[in-house]
Order: sequence, then C-alpha cells, then structure tokens
Amino acid sequence: AENDAATLRRRYAAAQDVVLTLQRSLLPVGLPVLPGVRIAAHYLVAAAEQAAGGDWFEAVPVDGLVVAVVGDVVGHGAQASAVMGQLRAVLVEFLLDGDDLVTAMARLERFASRVSGARGATVCLALIDPAEGTLRYVCAGHPPPLVVAADGSTRYLPAPGGGPLSLAGPPPRVGTATLAPDELLLMFSDGLVERSGRDQSVGLAELAEVASSAVRL
Repeated sequence: AENDAATLRRRYAAAQDVVLTLQRSLLPVGLPVLPGVRIAAHYLVAAAEQAAGGDWFEAVPVDGLVVAVVGDVVGHGAQASAVMGQLRAVLVEFLLDGDDLVTAMARLERFASRVSGARGATVCLALIDPAEGTLRYVCAGHPPPLVVAADGSTRYLPAPGGGPLSLAGPPPRVGTATLAPDELLLMFSDGLVERSGRDQSVGLAELAEVASSAVRL
C-alpha cells in the first residue's frame, strides 16, 4: 500500500510539472523595456497542491505606449493552459494590429465564444502612456488594478464594468486614471485574493496592505 501511495504521489508530481512547464512555455519570456516606465511580472502557483492553469500576463508596446494585460481562464491543468495560450496569442495580435481597447476586447469576446473552455475567462487591459502619466483600462470580469504610491498609500481603480468573456452581460467600458511618476500599478489574477469561504474584499484589503508595506521597505 505504501509503494502504491508513493507511486501515485510521484505520478501526481510529474503531472503537475508537465502542466507547469506548459503554462510557463505559453507565457512571455521577456517584457519590453521602454523609457519612462519599468515593467515586471511574476507567475507563482498559489500552493503546492494546486495545479497550474489559466492565469496569464503580457505587456505589448504600441507606438511609445504599453498595454499591460492580466487574464485568467476558468479551471486548472493542461486544458486551461492551452485556452490561455490561445487567448493571449490572439489578443497580442489584435493589439499589434492597432486595435483600441474596446475593439480588441470585442474581437477577443468573439474569438472566445468559439473556443471550448474560454467561457467565463476574465481579462484586464491597461493602456499606459509613460510620457503623460495617463492610463486607460478595461476589465472583463477581472479585478481592477491597485495603485501604490511611494508613501505607501494605496487605491484600487474604480471597476469600469463588464462581465467575463462569452457570458451574457454588458460590454466592458473604458476607465481612466492618472499616475504620478513614482506610483506603481499592480495588476493581478483572482487567485491572489480569493480564498474558499472568504469574501474577496478581505483578500483585496490584504493585498493592499502587503503592497503598501513592500514599497515602504
């Protein structure tokens, strides 16, 4: 029985490694370097017992601006990673085509409606103008970004509205904001703030507190 259990554990660990490798192979290997803005990203599996899945990020330079993207596909495992890869690839193509945020999201919505497993996926796009310090963003069912100032004060950007992909609901609307030169824009996936049996507002408050403490170190 012990040998059987050990074998199952090894197979489970191997399966997790395969999915995690797939996940990371579908994420960008580097982020753009642009004047006036510093960009960093990190993917972390929430816990050892949780498989990698459909969380993803991207940063796309467009005519001196940059579009930062965070998304989340429902579910875990290889299927979620594969769907994530498709959504990321087509969205990058739309943005490189010169689509504005609303057009890119509308095209992504149409694409997602034809992809098995994309229903309910969420995504947030933020178009940043480093020279002007302005920000335009849309969130399809995704939490809006957190802004952290150098003194540790924090604020979540107002949710502009819009539901997850391929679900009936209002289309995403564009929100606007202004960033000070020393402010940090933190975009994240639901897994960072959601816990079973706990209201998401608790996780959002904890994230703001941790981010505030980090910039004051």
